[in-house]
Amino acid sequence: MDAAAAVDAPVIIQASRGARSYANDIMLAKMIEALEEMHPQIPLCLHQDHGNEESTCATALQHGFTSVMMDGSLKADAKTAASYEYNVDITRRVVDMAHWIGARWKVSWACSARSSMAAVNRKTAMASKARSATINC
Repeated sequence: MDAAAAVDAPVIIQASRGARSYANDIMLAKMIEALEEMHPQIPLCLHQDHGNEESTCATALQHGFTSVMMDGSLKADAKTAASYEYNVDITRRVVDMAHWIGARWKVSWACSARSSMAAVNRKTAMASKARSATINC
């Protein structure tokens, strides 16, 4: 945080599904609250990386994550390759969920890898206020 303050930079703290399972969402939320109180001048983002299903993204948002990425290239087991249609459908549902709670979002489609990611941002510290789509086909 001191380094970010020294160069007037925001901070992104990323948590994987595995990190969330052993650290606990409540503990992570309280740590972020403490950092925000200690360093109110630094924009801070808590990011869920590679959500494997809607519930992963939903619980992240419920516990104060300011950004989530839904990776629909694999099914919920995170092992089985998903169809393009599944990918589009689940990504759309995560974006709809974000809209429902007033979250910001950005979607990137990587067609060559048959994957998509929805980065859903509730705060504007790390994302543009404008909605955007990036197509990498």
